[in-house]
Amino acid sequence: MLFPTLICLLSLAAAVPLPTDAEIEAVEPEAPAPEAPAEPEARVAAPQPPALSKTSPVKKGPQDVVAILRDDRQDDGDGNFNYAFEADNGINVAVIGTPGAAGQSNMEGSFSFVLPDGTIAEVRFIANENGFQPQSDLLPTPHPLPAHALEQIRFAEEQRALGVVED
Repeated sequence: MLFPTLICLLSLAAAVPLPTDAEIEAVEPEAPAPEAPAEPEARVAAPQPPALSKTSPVKKGPQDVVAILRDDRQDDGDGNFNYAFEADNGINVAVIGTPGAAGQSNMEGSFSFVLPDGTIAEVRFIANENGFQPQSDLLPTPHPLPAHALEQIRFAEEQRALGVVED
């Protein structure tokens, strides 16, 4: 298999047309531009970072600086840890972690942030052997089943209890 592949590649390389001398143009380097006389530099004030404000976290643009107000971390080295983070743009995170029975980290905590309309969005969560389990009013919930679907489920359960099996 290697030999036929090699032959195909060599034949393709040999079939590629080469440029003629007329098509090849010599590229001559440009002459360096004459240096302009040095002018004294005007003093320019360094740009100042925007003033940080805790009262308007949503109004920060994508290029604004976000100040870290709190970054507390503790790791006991035995699998127990906690951390808390707060930024002036309204982001808050707090997590407590413990070792799990199967070697994983079990975590419980919350995070919150400011929505564009100014309201605070908060998510509380548990992450353990049963997976990630968030709780928040922001999370979508399933629509309730219509009455006819509930009736079909009830009927199927009755049939199953009676031993009726559908083929």
